[in-house]
Amino acid sequence: MSAYCKYRLLKKKLNFNEYKGKPLGDLVGFFIADYVYNVKPSFNVWRKVKYLIRMFFLIPSLKADGKRSDVLYVYSVDRKDHVELGELYLKQLNLGADEAFLGSSKVIKKLRFSIVLVLKSYLLTAKLKLASQDRLFAVAWIYHQISFFLENEEFVKSYKKLLSYNSGYGYENSISWLFKILNRKVYSLQHGMYFEYKNSIPFDVINYENLACDVFFAWGRFTENQIENKKPVDVKVEIIGNPRYCETENIINKGSGNVVLVSMPRDLYSKEYNSLLKILMSERFNSYDFLIKSHPFTEVDSLREEYGKSNLFFLESKMAIKDLINHYVPRYCIGFNTTVLFECAWYGLDVGQFITGNDEFLDVGFHQFSSCNELASFLATEEFKPLEEKYYFDSCITYEV
Repeated sequence: MSAYCKYRLLKKKLNFNEYKGKPLGDLVGFFIADYVYNVKPSFNVWRKVKYLIRMFFLIPSLKADGKRSDVLYVYSVDRKDHVELGELYLKQLNLGADEAFLGSSKVIKKLRFSIVLVLKSYLLTAKLKLASQDRLFAVAWIYHQISFFLENEEFVKSYKKLLSYNSGYGYENSISWLFKILNRKVYSLQHGMYFEYKNSIPFDVINYENLACDVFFAWGRFTENQIENKKPVDVKVEIIGNPRYCETENIINKGSGNVVLVSMPRDLYSKEYNSLLKILMSERFNSYDFLIKSHPFTEVDSLREEYGKSNLFFLESKMAIKDLINHYVPRYCIGFNTTVLFECAWYGLDVGQFITGNDEFLDVGFHQFSSCNELASFLATEEFKPLEEKYYFDSCITYEV
């Protein structure tokens, strides 16, 4: 059984019970996904014990950076590009919200334990058909989530609305559910291109399948169409555009032809990543300079050692895509399973999608290649059909939250 199917099955089983009128599986959906995709397959016994100790004894206690507004904005990833995108959303929505960072490693946790709540959590799973290890972890998720609700209820009551960077993820998911339990409005943001996955379904599906919000702000109709069949039925999609492009011209300097920006996805696709690099190593492409933009969490030093070649340059820069393009002036952008391809197309570059057999999206309008010959053909092409940019990145509008 695939990880996604296991995740959906556990969620469905737990949804036979409720807490405060909300389906139990939905309430602990993030923890189920984290367990199935990350904890169960990769944690040894000791790491699983540490995980359970954290679930049963260490409960987040939230606070904002001052109290100035009745709207709270929360985010969990402090990557520079994520922080900047969140700030642009706040500007677009004209919100002077209080802010709270909910990254698991930095949020304050209090030592709490209640045997009564453990028993209550167990009883919520007692009649469900679960494997013994799955049941133990399910009790831990339920206990942790209810403890989170009890610990932070008064804090949440001081706000009327919540804007979550990603209400499907981490403690953003937890606080979003608490807002919903208390009948307060929750809004959630799009931070990357979302796809109805064509092959294996990665952990990232929680970005839309596990949303806990009333309104989801999407970049364009492409996103709305892609997530329609998997998002929660009670989530309303509002298209407001991508704030990165609200005040940005998409006409920039495009190079003459021998500089190629190569955008790589997450390490989840390391096998496919290496396949593309081997194609670029071909002597057929010695006249091209390939600028390799790795995912921010990828360790590039080992790749640089393995694929060291004079015309492959692994970029250390954290520059935004627009700045990279203006600085290096490529004509082409190639890659796979990354939002950057859509951004490059928006800025007018000729985009080639590497087809791997494990593709998150297909047939979106990019030139496709899977071999040296096909890449050479792409690089020799003079005329390209432009991307229908409005379909992917609609005009920016101000939505009253």
